[in-house]
Amino acid sequence: MPMLGLGTYLMDPGRQTYKSVKAALQKGYRMVDTAALYENELDVGKAIQDSGVPRQDIFLATKLHPDKEGYDSTLRAVRSQLKLLHTDYVDLYLIHAPNNKIVETWDALLAAQRAGLARSVGVSNFGVKHLEALKKHRRPMPAVNQVEMHPLVYKSRAKLVQFCKDNGVLVQAYGCEKA
Repeated sequence: MPMLGLGTYLMDPGRQTYKSVKAALQKGYRMVDTAALYENELDVGKAIQDSGVPRQDIFLATKLHPDKEGYDSTLRAVRSQLKLLHTDYVDLYLIHAPNNKIVETWDALLAAQRAGLARSVGVSNFGVKHLEALKKHRRPMPAVNQVEMHPLVYKSRAKLVQFCKDNGVLVQAYGCEKA
């Protein structure tokens, strides 16, 4: 996973997303992060196709829409998102936020990974209690926990960072210039 990537949060669907993603890839970015919630996956996928950069050279991450919890709903969402993104797989597929069916939803992501639809699976915005729920049910820990991380919140997230470190979960930071 590249150290730096382009996040598409707050990019309007359509021309803005398409042009930004395509330009970033042509300038050397090799990671693109999107999500069903952002409603710009179609434009991200088209930009990747048109960028001239081979798909295998791009690390593509997306996230499950928070409304799509549960096993069957999650698997349907993964397949639908892959179509929008014009790809057979993503490099990282995340649960966007904790939901009421964490274990069932996680099991679906593990099945998607086994089926080759996602090379790696993880979570986003999970706290220690959410990760402990997976551990309690003897599920493999996520490869990644993507959370907002910067100097203003680091102290309040120190226990989460330590838990992730102790359990082999990579903490991937995101930040928003408008946050």
